[in-house]
Amino acid sequence: MNIIMYTLFMRSDAQKNYTSLLVAADEAFTELGAEASLEEIARRAHVGIGSLYRHFPTRQQLVRAVFVRWHEELIRKAEILTQTDDSLKALMQWLTLLLAISERYQGIKGSLFTAGEPTVSNLDKLQTQTREAGQKLLHNAQKQGVIRSDITIDEVIAVVHGIGVALSLIEQVDDVRILDILLYGMASSDYKH
Repeated sequence: MNIIMYTLFMRSDAQKNYTSLLVAADEAFTELGAEASLEEIARRAHVGIGSLYRHFPTRQQLVRAVFVRWHEELIRKAEILTQTDDSLKALMQWLTLLLAISERYQGIKGSLFTAGEPTVSNLDKLQTQTREAGQKLLHNAQKQGVIRSDITIDEVIAVVHGIGVALSLIEQVDDVRILDILLYGMASSDYKH
């Protein structure tokens, strides 16, 4: 069940707490890594620790919910951007979000899957949906002749994730400039001249 469906079945105060916990966890994991204390997350969300445990009985469930939230954000953003006339700008905006999420993901990836807990089946499905959403943006740019036709979305995502890993280790690098360099490398020869 995705986050949207889950929240439909909650009371409004519980929905507010759930959303606040996800936002607070996202911020805490981004700033402090996956080992950010659950008490700190509850404090940032302005809820008691009991509320956190009612929604997320384990740390891994909270980490996974944040991960799901990121994918849903990427899918939603792509849906909006596919309506944009400037396909290159749309692709750049989506890749900027993907890179930001990739950098945040570096801090929690080890906690996403831990021994002894069942795999959440919707993670694979969400990753597929994210890939398909990005594929539409890439296809639009290829159709307009601004991006090389031989590039696949899997290659683009792999490179962006690689950049995310590098940027998590190197400070003082401008993310936007790095993506500009990437897009120039992806540009069709007609568009470069």
